[in-house]
Amino acid sequence: MTVNLFDANFYRAANADLASFNDAQALSHFQNFGLNEGRRFNALVDLGVYRASNSDLGSLNNQQLYEHLSNYGVAEGRKYSSFFDLGFYRANNGDLASFNNEQLFQHADSFGINEGRRFSPFVDLNFYQSFNSDLGGLNNEQLFNHLQIYGINEGRHFSPFVDLNLYRAANADLAAAGFNNNQLFEHLTNSGIAEGRRFSVSFDSSYYSNVDVNSDLAAAGLNSFQLFDHFQNFGLAEGRASSQSFNVTYYLGNNADLTGAGFNNVAALRHFEGVGFREGRVAAALTSLENTRNDNTLGTAPNLDVLSYNRTFSNQSVGTSDTNDFYRFLVADRSNLNISLSDVTSNAVVELIQDSNNNGEVDDGEVLFRRAAASGSNTAFQTGTLAGGTYFVRVAPDSGTSNTTYSVSMSANLVPPAIPRVPGTSPDNPFNIGTLSNGISSYRDVVSSAARDDYYQFTIANPTEFILSLTGLSGDADVQIFQGNASAQASPLYGSYNRGNASESIRTFLEAGIYSIQVFSNDGSTNNYNLRLSANSSTPIETNNTLGTAFSFGNLTGNSLTLRQVVGITDPEDFYSFSLNSTSTVKYNTFCFQFRDEVVSRPRQSRTQ
Repeated sequence: MTVNLFDANFYRAANADLASFNDAQALSHFQNFGLNEGRRFNALVDLGVYRASNSDLGSLNNQQLYEHLSNYGVAEGRKYSSFFDLGFYRANNGDLASFNNEQLFQHADSFGINEGRRFSPFVDLNFYQSFNSDLGGLNNEQLFNHLQIYGINEGRHFSPFVDLNLYRAANADLAAAGFNNNQLFEHLTNSGIAEGRRFSVSFDSSYYSNVDVNSDLAAAGLNSFQLFDHFQNFGLAEGRASSQSFNVTYYLGNNADLTGAGFNNVAALRHFEGVGFREGRVAAALTSLENTRNDNTLGTAPNLDVLSYNRTFSNQSVGTSDTNDFYRFLVADRSNLNISLSDVTSNAVVELIQDSNNNGEVDDGEVLFRRAAASGSNTAFQTGTLAGGTYFVRVAPDSGTSNTTYSVSMSANLVPPAIPRVPGTSPDNPFNIGTLSNGISSYRDVVSSAARDDYYQFTIANPTEFILSLTGLSGDADVQIFQGNASAQASPLYGSYNRGNASESIRTFLEAGIYSIQVFSNDGSTNNYNLRLSANSSTPIETNNTLGTAFSFGNLTGNSLTLRQVVGITDPEDFYSFSLNSTSTVKYNTFCFQFRDEVVSRPRQSRTQ
């Protein structure tokens, strides 16, 4: 049977320019424009995921994809969302076991989400709400909508089992590819889980299935997804060790405040992922290292797993026959690292290394910090903020002819982010939003006399309608957009410079490229602000450049039709055709946004940086 996929409430929520539309107007807009523009229309459906997950549908346009999903795809149990898993929904809601796929979809869409039923192994709306206090007043449907429209892009935590920041940090190829959070989550659900990639501090499929940890799981030969499913449904309740950094039995046994509060294993995991890890609580028995180990290369360095709390290794030695000791660890997200070397009996050095090209060698530029310690002395340093990723500490004698014993300590303190992130404070170090696509990104922060400028950078992949708003101002703050880097010599493409605490807004079309945003306090006052960005990155019609290839509106009746397109150097003309049943009066309006080389509004006040 045909499944109704359109949700007017979600369509309005996901498309700010349509917020005032009633249900009939929203549906009409979707049918005439929104579907072809690639707009989201249901929290349970993402046509981009549907196309990417089903190779036989790769050549279909959005209209064809929608019809295929409605008529066949849901019934066939195909994947059409990173957030909603039909098979999981059936398996975890026993009263729905007899439902076919269409009935399951309709139940989830109409009732299940709001009833708080589980619908994905990767998403927990209760955790999302409890971890984000500003969402306390939302119901489950609103939480689910917020997560997809705002939360995922803002880097908010939405599950005790999934941490996208760690997923990026633990997988250098995804970080190097510049994946944004939506792309990371889609990659995780499409292939990352099957590949056994790390996506959580508390769960590591390789560790969980290790014969020395859970021999029965190793013997069962479970794949990575089955291991993850086993941990959620059985292993956690059974108190099994699930990663080198987390053992729920150990965590409860060594944190009396949690047992005193009556925490069970599930509550303990939620506490660790939501609070305990950031507090530096020890969640697993610490491993010791033998001094005779083979650790003279990056490839043989002992793996300390995710670094948080202080790790100290005493009575170690390096010298003529053991020239290097390497230690490997993972930093989950932006952190300050503390490293110290002590108890040296001969001159020694300690280094922090990042193998940026992953070739297993220490190349030029990969030693981030180096400190020397003279015999009988200590040395310590704090790195400042480093991005999440894999790092190494190396201890070596200061010369190849000396031997020394030593103790080395290291810890990582996570930098508390603003919601969602701390922006860059200079044009050369902007916060990288990544590629803007359909949807809305929101950022909250402050500019003041002490830090008058915040910088953001984003990428546009295709010609895009772009909307920016700066609201919630307590003083006079303004905003500018630059092409490329927002250097002092660059002229802004666009700006909004209203006086006082009036909100600022910019609405325009942007060509493909890299852009920067500068938010600044114009009068030096302290300004909390909400920065909201949205992009309609629909692919313009590129085949309507002649009369013969004109885009057809079909037969015009009394309905008002709107289409957003781009003309420019590479696409100088657009043609449209329509038909009339009888002699009629046709009214049309063209509203254009045009790139400008100058800003014709209140200029930014000059000041000393």
